[in-house]
Parts: sequence; C-alpha cells; structure tokens
Amino acid sequence: MSLTIVFYIVPDFELLDLSGPICVFNMAAKKKEGSYNVKVVSAGGGYIKSSSGVAVDTQALQVVACDSLILIGGSDEKARSQGPLKSRQISVASEKARRLASVCTGTFLLAEAGLLDGKRATTHWRFTERLQAAYPSSEITSDRIYVQDGKLWTSAGVT
Repeated sequence: MSLTIVFYIVPDFELLDLSGPICVFNMAAKKKEGSYNVKVVSAGGGYIKSSSGVAVDTQALQVVACDSLILIGGSDEKARSQGPLKSRQISVASEKARRLASVCTGTFLLAEAGLLDGKRATTHWRFTERLQAAYPSSEITSDRIYVQDGKLWTSAGVT
C-alpha cells in the first residue's frame, strides 16, 4: 500500500523545509519502511521559486484524499500569508487529509486557513509571539520542537 504525502508550498518558501522532509520519506521507502507517493503542490501549480532562488515544479492543489498534507512556509511575510481564497483552498483540502502538518512557519498558513482555532501548535521560536498575537484563539508554544493536537502536527523547524 502506498501512502500519499502532499507538500503544499508558497512563493519564497524555505527550500530546506521542503527538501528535508521529502528526503526522510525517500530514505524510508529505500529501506522498505513504507511506500510513499510524494507530491509537491501549490495553489495554482507550475514553478514556485524558493527564498534561495531554486524553483520547484508543482501540481495544482486538488481536493483528494491523502495520508498527510504538509504545509511549508517561509521567512518573509509573503510566504506566511496566502489570502482568503487560497486559505479556503487549504481548508477544504485539509478535510480529506488523515494527518495535517506544518513545517516551521507553515503554521501561519494553517492559522490563516482557520485550522488552528482552539488548537495547540508551535512554529520557529522567532515567530511564536507574532503567531499568538495574530491568532489568539490558538495556543502557541515556543518551547517545543513539535506539537501534536489530534490530527494536527506542527513543528518548530525542519524536524
């Protein structure tokens, strides 16, 4: 059985936050610890440039069942905000995911989509106060590497 892992990226995303987790699934598959169908998606598909200038070819986000939907953010404001239409797209897609996760500032994308309301979460320590102030209905912690709240997983970095 193959598990579908979907990574959602935005313009100016942090390349390490995408490549690190993808490599983990690749290594697990090589060691026969699972079979993974990894997809990289964005709101509209096409090439998306990372903050380091490397562009990644993506598929358009579709509402399909997946094992994990993982959101990747970036260090600037643009990479942490997608606007209401794209946030709604993330929210709808999350309903079909068995597990919902974010790497580092991808937590902002979850919050903007309303997926952190009443939830515990974390992000990079530099951004925890900003995230808590912007989304007071969530409980943001700065002293955890990762936080799990039901099907929601958030991490402070590429971990």
